[in-house]
Amino acid sequence: MNSPALIINSHSSNSDCLEIFFTQLEKYVDVGFFSNIYVLVDDCQKIPPYATCIKYDPEACFTDQMISCLSEIEEEIILYANEDYILYDNPDLEFLNELASFLKNCKDLSYLRFVYTDIEKLATFTEIQGKSLLYIPSSSQLCFSQTLSLWKTKDYLNIHQEGPKASIGTKGESQGHFEVLAKPICGDLDIQGAVVFSSINKKRGIFHYDSKSFPHVASALVKGRWNVSEYPELEKILAENSIDISIRGVV
Repeated sequence: MNSPALIINSHSSNSDCLEIFFTQLEKYVDVGFFSNIYVLVDDCQKIPPYATCIKYDPEACFTDQMISCLSEIEEEIILYANEDYILYDNPDLEFLNELASFLKNCKDLSYLRFVYTDIEKLATFTEIQGKSLLYIPSSSQLCFSQTLSLWKTKDYLNIHQEGPKASIGTKGESQGHFEVLAKPICGDLDIQGAVVFSSINKKRGIFHYDSKSFPHVASALVKGRWNVSEYPELEKILAENSIDISIRGVV
């Protein structure tokens, strides 16, 4: 089984965060582990030579940006991330490959999510492979989340093709949040998945827990500011990368 391709969605306005993403990735992972590394972005400057840049139209809505980029990816399984999902410790790469292999050979599941939240207690779960994976049915309001996840590429592309024209982040406030609007589409397409769960993971903020198998900041940017209140270790990472936190500000 080949390792999954790593997909990083970004924007040139977050080039400082993207640089830190790669610095931390190189610190904890041999970048050759992934079958390919793709950066989906509006400007291909400041992309490391080992990554493939897929440029999108900055004037297009998020949905169309993702369709154009995902259509160029040939790998069956991808690990999707935003540029502010920054590693702060060693991931379990052997487990990641096991999950990727499991997902590829599983007919019923489309994704495996790495971030468990308290909100998911409202859903009905069925255990998969002991207690490591908790099944999320397509009928659940939690069936789609833009968190660090392994996806079958064709299914992730299909959601965007069938979904509404929408955006993410602050633009979503006026144009509609794709993460919210895509959930009924997942129900229509019978998109089912699972979340990687361990009760010993540390809780962050109000709802979610750290990923023991892929320890990362989720998310480093909140409305454009550094999220040091939930992730104190981020402040050290920013200092090591000579980032002046007063420029963006913090939350």
